[in-house]
Amino acid sequence: GGLAGALPQHAHNGAAGVGMLLALDALQHPSAPVRATAGRWLHGAACFPAPLLTPLLAMLVTPRCPARLRLYSLAKLRVLLSSAHDGFIARLALEAAPPHLLRACRAALREAPLAPAVLPSAGGSLLLLLAAGTLLQVLGQSSRARPTPAAPRGAAPGTAAAADESRRGGQEQQRRLRFGDSAQAVATELMTQLLHGTPAQIGRPLSEMLLEPVLQILRSSVGAAVGSSGRGAQEQLLALAHAALQHGRETEGGREGGYERGLLSRLLVPTVTSGLADTGSPAWQHWAGFGVACLTHCVATGQPDTAGAIVVSLLTTLSELLLFHHAHLPPHQVEALLVALQHTHHFCAFGEPPPAATWPPSPPAPRRAVAAGERLAVAQNALFQMLPSVCWAVV
Repeated sequence: GGLAGALPQHAHNGAAGVGMLLALDALQHPSAPVRATAGRWLHGAACFPAPLLTPLLAMLVTPRCPARLRLYSLAKLRVLLSSAHDGFIARLALEAAPPHLLRACRAALREAPLAPAVLPSAGGSLLLLLAAGTLLQVLGQSSRARPTPAAPRGAAPGTAAAADESRRGGQEQQRRLRFGDSAQAVATELMTQLLHGTPAQIGRPLSEMLLEPVLQILRSSVGAAVGSSGRGAQEQLLALAHAALQHGRETEGGREGGYERGLLSRLLVPTVTSGLADTGSPAWQHWAGFGVACLTHCVATGQPDTAGAIVVSLLTTLSELLLFHHAHLPPHQVEALLVALQHTHHFCAFGEPPPAATWPPSPPAPRRAVAAGERLAVAQNALFQMLPSVCWAVV
């Protein structure tokens, strides 16, 4: 009840918007009949999405909206998308967003670090506004951030001056980024939910735009201070990066769209390497799983060189951890490390990670190694080169 009075004026105009907020709160009521009634009301009201979403979207894109309201909005949007019917997200792509919210969101995106141009220059659907508003909370700058000055353009590429400019720009960008607060974690989960549920004609370009900034923020989060909440959203960001990989594609030839050719070898491989080396991260096990999952994607999309580089990164980093740091690692992390080594070897031998473990375990069916086809040849060669080091580390 107190939140409704704190909303921006245009966020709660109309009975439907206030009713939606009350219904979303009622979904968490201790009484089962109240929860059932709220669910039925929301299911029926989802046929008219604009009045339902406008109050929540206003909290995400309105300047100087309190942080607690943004977190409230993100949490309720997740509940709304989870409880709506199957065609709700597709319906959002057909509904025009309020112009005043589109203007506010474009202005906020111009100030946010790493933010791609999610919204068109004119107009936009409710789905795109929802994606853009959520992205603001994933990549948004902190309230203490200062605008980044424009980089000088006089330095030639490859010179010391250009390297200094790039380093200063990266340090300034990292100061502007926000890591691990509750809003970022919830927003990242919501964005992943959107990518999996959005129609392909919108989800694919959205995934391709998201991949680079998500990888950049992941790589920057590795250096966050130990003991703080700085790495608290890594698990959610890894899931979002994997979803963007699944739904996007690399630019090929003259085809329009797609993420930058060579992006995975330039950014994905060093990001995975730095994440695996950060043994103090609570999300370390997820980094290992993400690295193995990237192997499948790279081979399936015809990027064998990138798959080979990830194999080298996985085997080198994991072997070094076993050799030099095993005494300082907790037992569960040593177990996860050995599992990641096993999955990497399994992928190189059979072209896919092993199936999910079941309990009780059943005897494994006999399998034959796949022939070293063009897509797996680089990964298998990398495995053969690293095999002595891996065996010595395990021993």
